[in-house]
Amino acid sequence: MPAEKLTVSWDEISSPRVDDRLKLLDTAAAAVNHRAPDTSVATPETGSLIYNTIFYMSIFGLLGGLLGWGISAGLNFRAGAEQEAREALENRHQIEAVIANGDLSAEQGKGALEVVDQENAENPYYKLAMDKTLSPEKREAMRAEITARDQWKGFLTDLLFYGVSGMTIAVCLGIAEPMTERNWRGVIVNGTVAAICGIIGGVVVSLFINQFRILVVSAIADAQAAPVKSIIANAVQWGTLGLFV
Repeated sequence: MPAEKLTVSWDEISSPRVDDRLKLLDTAAAAVNHRAPDTSVATPETGSLIYNTIFYMSIFGLLGGLLGWGISAGLNFRAGAEQEAREALENRHQIEAVIANGDLSAEQGKGALEVVDQENAENPYYKLAMDKTLSPEKREAMRAEITARDQWKGFLTDLLFYGVSGMTIAVCLGIAEPMTERNWRGVIVNGTVAAICGIIGGVVVSLFINQFRILVVSAIADAQAAPVKSIIANAVQWGTLGLFV
């Protein structure tokens, strides 16, 4: 049986019902195209991203260092008796040099020296250095005794100082990116992990930093003035801590 041919007349094509359906399809297609998500991925500007990252990481790192130093200094975790005595003796030598050059009168210089002596009257290392009646053998024996007694205390203060400082630096660096993105869950997670890593890094640094600091400073600053030595020593100290956190 032959198939019947489908015939469409011009009147049917141009009828109002067909026009209404075509308009409805056009409207639906336009709505779909308007709501379709843009699948194109915006390419971030590499230079701008790096600049922003360096900027806020630097700010948060500086904040962490300041917090660590402030907390440790406030709780007196640093500056052992031997270091304080060394600094006091350097101050005393500077005052004596100023007096010898005539830039300070003998009376004023004497008063300044008395202030240094009074501030360090309870420091065993300072008293040992200022005691001119001791023989070299007796002086070395007493120094060894004081050092042995003070060694455990110095280890604990170093442990606390570098542990706290390392923790604050690591936490600030760890929360920098999620905080700028307002990702509070990331702040908590990253901050917790960073705190643990910072404490571990600080403890590791405390085990060798004093010897390393003395080695570097003595190697490159033997002929430098005391302030320059202090700056180099602090740079070595904080730079090494930064590498480990």
